[in-house]
Amino acid sequence: MPPLNIVVALMIAVSTAAPPSLASDTPGLIVLSDTGRQQDGRPVVVRVEQPAHVAVLTRAYSGRIVRLYQLVQRFVHPERTPEPAYLLLSDNQGGFPRFGFVLDGKLHPDTAYVDLHRRSDLSGRAGAMDQIYPHELLHIIVKDLAGEAPEGHASQVHAIAVRTDRITAFNEGFAEHGQAMAIDDPDGVEATRAIASDVRAFAHASDQFENYRRAVSARWSVAPKARITFPLWFSQAEQIMRYHGVKANLFARDPDVPDRLYTNRTAYDAYLIQNVMPGRPDGTPKSAARMLATEGVVSALFYRLVNTPSVQNTTRDDGFYARFGVTCDDIDPLGNAYLKVFAAIHEGRYDASAVIDAYGRLFPDEREAVDAVRREALLGQDPPRAPEIWLLNERFTAGRSLFDQYRAMPRPHAFDLNASSRADLAGVAGVSPALASAILASAPFASVADLQRVPGMTAPVVAALQEMKRAMDAPPPPGTSAEGGLSFGNIIKPYAWRALFAWLGAALVGSLLYRRARRVAWWHAALNGIAVALVGLIAAWTVDSGNALIVLLIPVAVPLIVFGVPGALIRGWRSHSAREGAVVLGAWALAALPAALVVRPLG
Repeated sequence: MPPLNIVVALMIAVSTAAPPSLASDTPGLIVLSDTGRQQDGRPVVVRVEQPAHVAVLTRAYSGRIVRLYQLVQRFVHPERTPEPAYLLLSDNQGGFPRFGFVLDGKLHPDTAYVDLHRRSDLSGRAGAMDQIYPHELLHIIVKDLAGEAPEGHASQVHAIAVRTDRITAFNEGFAEHGQAMAIDDPDGVEATRAIASDVRAFAHASDQFENYRRAVSARWSVAPKARITFPLWFSQAEQIMRYHGVKANLFARDPDVPDRLYTNRTAYDAYLIQNVMPGRPDGTPKSAARMLATEGVVSALFYRLVNTPSVQNTTRDDGFYARFGVTCDDIDPLGNAYLKVFAAIHEGRYDASAVIDAYGRLFPDEREAVDAVRREALLGQDPPRAPEIWLLNERFTAGRSLFDQYRAMPRPHAFDLNASSRADLAGVAGVSPALASAILASAPFASVADLQRVPGMTAPVVAALQEMKRAMDAPPPPGTSAEGGLSFGNIIKPYAWRALFAWLGAALVGSLLYRRARRVAWWHAALNGIAVALVGLIAAWTVDSGNALIVLLIPVAVPLIVFGVPGALIRGWRSHSAREGAVVLGAWALAALPAALVVRPLG
């Protein structure tokens, strides 16, 4: 089988053509800077001149979304003058759509703006401002069209592969499709357009995900780089997959998970792989319900929809465009596609499949085309019509965020029975791998009681699932939203403790091996063991390589270069004996081996 990156690169090469360029009458963008002060609970901001930001963010795809934002405001609030698009440069990490600020002493309580870190890359990098700004502005557009998003049921913060709920997946997936569109826009910054053909970056991200899968699924896995440095590499790798993985629709398929992980004891490991990894191009398709609760699939759906020629080129009557304050002649084909999708969002609200249904109702002559796009994104499956049946498994916990790999802030796991995975079901006491497969094969269900028809189902399991339904239906305690109470300090502690444990464990064993080889004093062996383990682990956790042999050799080779070779040369020179020097070199090599085993997943 060809490597994942080659397969996806070929798929991308034959994918839908890039969107047409932006019309020249894009409205301006107002850039603000956060002063760090607050008034009436809102940030106090000042207007700043940022010609580079304005030039980049009002061209190509970002500029298109800025212009469409004006039209959406006319559509939703025809009685108001449209607000300009705002960008707030602040010291807040991440990107967010926000509302309300104080400018020139005046409170603007409901004015929307996009909050981005002032030192974010403007372009040329996956996840740069020219992709994230339209992403966040699309969130604002959706809120204008569909109102405040209802509270979702998911218990974990969203990410591109995470199965959340249909509300969250639509809200995030629709915004994320804009990042792929921004990279494909032919009028975009050259360095941003180059992301599409950057095979090296995609291959590196693919290697990182594969190393993570091996680390999580291994029988021996103390502190491999993919786990211990997860907070450092995941965000950028995910940004790369928001383009390549979305265009190839990899998140509609399951990644490879060893069958032995689908047990109650190891279900969390299976859950991590399923919710972090993209699938393989030939992987098992997820259920349609699970796809529509996965933002990566929703992103792929809307990317395909707005790039469908018939959707772009089929125009509506003059009255339709008049509601947006334009005429048909004012809009290019891609803009035409977006206006129709926006009208459908206004009807369909926060559910990707409901938006497609609404599109078909609004424009019956296009129903067949948009249904075909949905079916393609769902890998030939029909959209789910069964109800969502949410369960809360208080005996199975996951971190609130994927960054909380070691469950420093554990939460009971919530999942939709009709969108469940083998990992979700493996976490239920009494559900064997065979029963989990039977449940998935028998879905969808009208109720929990409907599970009694599943071959091999037992009364205790049905009773346990009914209790999970009651737990989910109970009012949640205050402050238990998926993103509520997240603390980077708390999340990072288990990583630090695991790194410390790995260092001290490798140092202890390395000291014993060094002393056995050289018969030196305990303190001498201990100091050398501590030093060699520290250098070896730092090297292993910082050197980038997808080569398994290099990963194994680095924690041995670097300490030998730093300590072993100089020590051997000095010992050999002082003793006038090459043999004595070789003994010292061998002792250092033995002392370094434990660090190599600590970072190497086995089995």
